[in-house]
Amino acid sequence: MADHQIDAPLPRFHSVLSTNVARAAYLKMHYGALDGEEIEALFDRIAWDDADSVSLDVLRAIYDLSKPSGLSVWAQTNEDTIERFRNASPALLRALVLADDGATFLRLRVATTPEPDNGYLPFAYRSNVAHLVSDQSDDFRETFAALAEEKGEIHLAAAILTGHSDLAKFDDVVARNDAVFEQDERRRNWEFFGYSDAMRERKIEAIAEESPEYGAFIREQYAIEAATRATYPTSFLWIYYNQSGALAQSSAAAQTVLNAIATGDDDPLAEPETFWLLAFQSLLDGDDPDEVRRQLARLGFATTTRWHELRDALSQLDVMAAKAALGPYVQGDLADPPAMPDNSTVDWDAWLSAAEALRVGELNAAFAASPTATIELLWAAEEYAAAWRLTLANAGGENSPDTLKMATDLMTRLDMLCDQRMIVLELNGNWGRQPLMHFPN
Repeated sequence: MADHQIDAPLPRFHSVLSTNVARAAYLKMHYGALDGEEIEALFDRIAWDDADSVSLDVLRAIYDLSKPSGLSVWAQTNEDTIERFRNASPALLRALVLADDGATFLRLRVATTPEPDNGYLPFAYRSNVAHLVSDQSDDFRETFAALAEEKGEIHLAAAILTGHSDLAKFDDVVARNDAVFEQDERRRNWEFFGYSDAMRERKIEAIAEESPEYGAFIREQYAIEAATRATYPTSFLWIYYNQSGALAQSSAAAQTVLNAIATGDDDPLAEPETFWLLAFQSLLDGDDPDEVRRQLARLGFATTTRWHELRDALSQLDVMAAKAALGPYVQGDLADPPAMPDNSTVDWDAWLSAAEALRVGELNAAFAASPTATIELLWAAEEYAAAWRLTLANAGGENSPDTLKMATDLMTRLDMLCDQRMIVLELNGNWGRQPLMHFPN
């Protein structure tokens, strides 16, 4: 984080009706290195508005679980505790599991529904519990799985062990519980395929044995999903495939991304735009780039942030392409400005004016020409503090919702460049990587 330290004020959080409050406060707690008293003071001065009370309640509960006495409020198996458990968010469930290797979680799970849920797509799958601990060690998995099996939650125990480095541990749970796993091997592999890459591979192999053609089809689909999951928070590629049905084109783009991740030095979590643009260009290199652009203009882009709030994927990708083209010019690596990317939807004249102003250090003139271009080009030049200060100075006042939204976006991006506290690393699952607030115990 030291390389990206920003010596600039953080916006205050009170009197702001925004669901970004909890995320901004969480990042301030972590990167501000606040001690316990400072964190309590921050909680005290945040406005607990109805619009954001749920998110702030979750942050408070997760923080409390990181303290030595954190489990005390979950100690009683009474109606209030069970109701709080039933309504717990994924982030809070994860914190509860990690607090004591799943013991409290399982006690409350049994109290909530005394009969184990081991049918097809049962509680373990629906609640995403196994996904939420997929970054944990083999030792943790074995402890949690053993407790789950002891409580009769066999499906959960097996799901936890699908991410173990030795899949024999998963097979052992299955072998010990024949009555639960009466379906044939193919059905069993299908049921558990979403929990880990290794289980997906088992599923594909089982399908390919019966139908090589269908196995190849599933493998192509998996490549698209894997590339999407690898480029946090989720990229446009899987949505594009679902909308267009262009399997070969989408899987080729996905393979380009996966190859670049495997052979390059860039972190797809810290710099996802590099890989989104690779996929974008791969699609455009196909037989019908105009159709690609038409499809992308119709779908949303599943980024959790981008303060300029362009809604469709094509507009977002065109901004990224413009930034990639003009970045070297702003930084002095090109003597002359580059040509506008083909068929771009950005206002190239405004972007070029902003770039010219940035080359001579005229930040306010650049911002006046194009706020989006200015912030993004400063980001490309790693001028994070300048982007931060310019945002706070021009976004409508320290306490405005727009300021908080922009500041939270930039903090979230910095988080991805630094400690990546807003995600669970290696989180496997059909839903991609999940933004989570978590504190070390």
